[in-house]
Amino acid sequence: MRSVDMGKPHCTFFVDDVEAVPVETLGPGIETHPPFPSKTNLHSVQVIGPARIRLRIRERGGGPFE
Repeated sequence: MRSVDMGKPHCTFFVDDVEAVPVETLGPGIETHPPFPSKTNLHSVQVIGPARIRLRIRERGGGPFE
């Protein structure tokens, strides 16, 4: 897991399969976890190849986006 603040906080997980990450249920707990007092966006990243990734995003307060 990596945590990055680029004006808005982002919590990024690198995983083997983005479909296996239950962002709908996992997201709310991470979004409001104490290290993120302003809440955080959640990213699940699957590396497909040297120049290709698959990404699932859960926006803080908004829910998942594909």
